Amino acid sequence: MLVYDFEHKAGPGRDEVRSALERLFESGPCVSSPRLRAFRRFVIDETLAGRSVRIKAYTIAVGALDRAESFDPARDAIVRVEARRLRAALARYYGDEGADDPIVICIPTGSYVPSFIWRDAVDPGPARQAGGRAAEVLEERRVHLEQFRSNFALVRSSVAELTAELAASRLAIARSQILIERSRGDLRQDGEEERPPPASQRNLDRR
Repeated sequence: MLVYDFEHKAGPGRDEVRSALERLFESGPCVSSPRLRAFRRFVIDETLAGRSVRIKAYTIAVGALDRAESFDPARDAIVRVEARRLRAALARYYGDEGADDPIVICIPTGSYVPSFIWRDAVDPGPARQAGGRAAEVLEERRVHLEQFRSNFALVRSSVAELTAELAASRLAIARSQILIERSRGDLRQDGEEERPPPASQRNLDRR
C-alpha cells in the first residue's frame, strides 16, 4: 500500500491527489451532507498542507463542525459519528462511480488523517469484494447507534439540568413561604401591641 508521504514523496503527488479530490467532491455520496463536506475538506486540506498532526477530534469539531471552543469529545460524539459516515460514503463512492479512479482516498479506522493510495496498490480480493456491502451496512448501523448514544447523552444532560433547576425553584419557593409566614407573624404582633385596651380597663384606669 503506497500512502502519500510528504517527506519521501511516496504514493500519489499533490497534483494527482487534488485531481482525485475534484472528482470526489462532485460525487453523490460525498456531497449530500454539509457536515460531511466540511469534515472531508478540513482533514484533506490540513493533510495536504502538512499539518496532519493537528487533525484531532477537537480541531475537527471547532474548525469544521461549528462547535464552540469548549467542545469536549468525551461528551459529544459528533466527530466519531461524522468520521464513520464519511468512511461509509467513501466506500460507496469507490464501489460505484469512483470504481475506476486511479487514487483511493480513505480515512483509516482509529484515525482522522486521510490516506491517498494508488488503486493498483490495493488488492481487494474476492472475499473483500463479497463482504464489501455487508461491511458498509455494518458501518451504517454503527453510525446510527453512535448517533443514538450521542442524542441520549444530550437528553440525559438536559434532564439533569432541568431537575437541578426544579430543585432550585422549589427551594426558592419554600424560602419565600417562610419569609411570608414570618412577615404575617410580625404584622399580627404589631397589631396586638397597638390595639387599645377595652373600655372596662380604661374606666378602672380613670378611678
